[in-house]
Amino acid sequence: MAIPRSFKRKLLFCIGLGGVVFLILALVPERHELMAAARNFHWRYLPLALALALINYLIRAVRWHWYLRYLSIPLPLKESLSIFLIGLMMSVTPGKAGELFKAYLAKLARGIPMSRTAPVVVVERLTDLTGTLILATIGLAAVHARGWMILLLWLMLAGDCSSLHANHGCLSCCRWLEEALVLNRVPHRQPHPNPSLESSREAISACRNC
Repeated sequence: MAIPRSFKRKLLFCIGLGGVVFLILALVPERHELMAAARNFHWRYLPLALALALINYLIRAVRWHWYLRYLSIPLPLKESLSIFLIGLMMSVTPGKAGELFKAYLAKLARGIPMSRTAPVVVVERLTDLTGTLILATIGLAAVHARGWMILLLWLMLAGDCSSLHANHGCLSCCRWLEEALVLNRVPHRQPHPNPSLESSREAISACRNC
C-alpha cells in the first residue's frame, strides 16, 4: 500500500500555499533590506552553498533510511525518500516538531505503527543538536569568543551525549509523544507493553554506534 495520490495533492497544495504566505510575510516588510543584502552578496559562492546544502540533505536522507533499516521497519527506499522529503517541508515548524508527520505518513503508506517510527525522529533531533553544538563551538573558537561561552557549549554537548548514553530522557519523551499522537487511545486503558520503548532503545543504540 502507498500514500494515496489525492492525499499527496492536497498535502502539497496546503504546504505550497503556506510557503507562499510565509514568503510574503517574510519578504514584504523588509524588502529594502533584503535587496541591499542581495546587492552586497558574493554570488560566486552560491553554487558552493547550494552544493553543500544538497550534500546535507543527502546525508540526512541516508541517516533516516538507515535508522529505519536498523529498526527492521519495512519501508521501501522510494517511499522512505518521499516521506523524508515531505518531512523536510515541515522543518519550518518550531523545533522541527512537524517532522513527526513522517511517522503518520509511514503509517498511512505501510500501516507501520507510529510508536515504531516516532522515536527515529526524536533521535534525529538529538543528533542534529550534537552537530549544531559542535559547529557553534568551532565558530566561537574561530572568532576568539570568550572562553566561558565555549565552555558552556561543551557542557551542553556533554549533556547531550550523556542523554544518548543514559536513554532515560529520550525514552520518557517518546512515551509522551506516543500518548499525544495516538488519537484513538482509550481513556483509563490498562498499561501494556509499549513497543515505542523498544524502538527508542534500538534507535538510540544505532545513534551511538554510527
